[in-house]
Formats: sequence, structure tokens, C-alpha cells
Amino acid sequence: MAKIISFFNHKGGVSKTTTAYHVAWMLSDKGYKVLMVDTDSQCNLTGLAIGEDSFERFYEENPNNNIKSALDPAFLGQPIPIQAIEGVQVKENLWLVPGHIDITEFDISLGMAHNFSTSMAILMNLPGAIYAFIQKMVEKHQIDYVLIDMNPSLSETNKNLLTISDYFIVPTAPDFFSQMALSTLASTVPKWKKWSLTARAFFRDSIYPFPEKDPKFLGIVMQNFTIRKGSPTQAFQGKIDSVVEKVQNTVIPAFEPQDLVLDGEKRAIQERVKYCLAYISNFQSLAPKMQEDNGPSIPVFAIDERYLGTGQVLENYLEKRQMFYKVFSDMVDEIVNLTN
Repeated sequence: MAKIISFFNHKGGVSKTTTAYHVAWMLSDKGYKVLMVDTDSQCNLTGLAIGEDSFERFYEENPNNNIKSALDPAFLGQPIPIQAIEGVQVKENLWLVPGHIDITEFDISLGMAHNFSTSMAILMNLPGAIYAFIQKMVEKHQIDYVLIDMNPSLSETNKNLLTISDYFIVPTAPDFFSQMALSTLASTVPKWKKWSLTARAFFRDSIYPFPEKDPKFLGIVMQNFTIRKGSPTQAFQGKIDSVVEKVQNTVIPAFEPQDLVLDGEKRAIQERVKYCLAYISNFQSLAPKMQEDNGPSIPVFAIDERYLGTGQVLENYLEKRQMFYKVFSDMVDEIVNLTN
């Protein structure tokens, strides 16, 4: 059964999409079949996977090959069932459900359905519709992992997405606003989980029943900092420590009562790393080299040597590339370990 992992933080600018893309790519490199689902109206994940030059042409030539069109039968009350779409095969073992700028239109309808007070049959089918579509895609490609790139908000759509997930990861940055965001998540996510317990029963007889899921917090990812001699600079280290402490002292105590945390041996693993799955420094000069051919972006750990120069420049780039390969490889191994 495919495992659904959401990447979520209502604070923007924390490299959420880039991290999800790199994790998906690494999982596929390790032999897992991975489905990326772009649910952010900015469609940045789709842009990475398709390429900037092909982005507009893709939507012109494939108007129905996106998440909004896939969900229209449920949200527009069309007399046809939800079905899998073609999607985009990015590489071996890696597929994408493209996003759509108008997916935010669904938020109002979901909000009406989520409040449990409606008697309209069409609205009763909405809360379980996204999960039903994902399952169709899982069956189509025999997927092992589904990675959902969520938009930076506390929307009804995000409430739905997180509560249909098996696990969730919170990308963060070493700054005061990430600490504030973690405080908000500590308050909001338990409420969403509590809501989902009622939703299971309320929408059980819908065409698309709401799934019985118990999402678990896998941890944060710390990124967007500068390193010197292999470690974060002193200016960043203090901020990193403050964010990590916020997770331990605020987030985990808030998540525990609603069973949003792992337990047993897996909990012990998380505690040893202070609930931080990875520390990912700035890509810096490698970032622009992710898209040298104007096609799909290539993760920094997989950039072809021919784009990295020669001589000492090449050697420096290869060292950085290997560093990021190890960071993402270790992170993915940890994710697999915690989800199995």
C-alpha cells in the first residue's frame, strides 16, 4: 500500500517544493515508484518537473492532464467518476500529477463540506475526492510513495490533504518566523486531526468515503543556511538551535495528545536526531545549474559533470555535489526507515 507523505508549512520561503522534488528523485533512484502531487496553485513543482520553457505549452496541449481537471467530476457535480489521468513521467520510477492555478477554487466548496452541516449530496462527496483520485493514480503506476507538495496556507484544502496523509514533513528555515510558524502548526494540526475523526464517520457513506488515516509527524527539514568548513556559520547555528528547540518543547507536546507522533523504536530514532531529518545548506552556485538545458530541473546531487566546468572549478563542484548526495540519500533512508 502506497505511503502518502505531505510536505507542509504555511510559512513560505522554506524551500518546501525544492526539497520535495529532491526527496522524490532520490526515492526513485533507490528503486521506489514515486508519485509527486502538486497541490500548490503556484505550480512550482510542476515547473521543476516539466521545465520553464515547456510549462505554458504543456497546459495548452494537455488541458485535462492536471489535478484540477481530474477532480472536476466531483467538485462540479459531473455524472462521471473520478479517474486517473495520464500525468507526467519525469524519469524512471517518478511521475507527476501537474498542478493548476485554479485549484484554489475548490477551497470554498471543501470548507462548506467540511463543516458537517450540509445536506447537499454533491458536497458530501468532496472531502474524500482527493484521496480517491490519488488512489487511482497509485493503482495506475503501482506507486510506493506519494509526495504531496502543499501550498503555504492554513486552507481547507491543506486540512484535507494533511489528514488523508500517512505522514507529514515540515520544511523550516533558521529564522524567527519559522519559530512562529511552528507555534501555529502546534495549535492547528491537532485540531485538524480531531476534525478528521468526525469526518470518517460523517462521510462514510459518500461515493468517495473519507479515509481512516492517522498522519504522523516525521520531523522537520532545516534548510537555507550557509556553511563554513562543513558546519553552519555561527550566525545561523543559534537560530537553527532555536527552531529545533521549538519542535521539541512546543510541537511534540502539542502533537502527542492527538496521536500525531510515532512511538516505540521509531520515536527513539527521531529523538536522537531531535526530530530533524536533515540539515540542507544553500545550494548557492549549484542552484542555477539545475536547469542548464532549459528542460526539467535536475537535483543538485545529479547534475551532469559537463555543466560543472573543468579543473579546480570542477573538483569544487563535484565535492559539493557529493555532499548534497549524501545529505539527501541519508534523509531518504531515514524516511524509509521511519515509514516501514
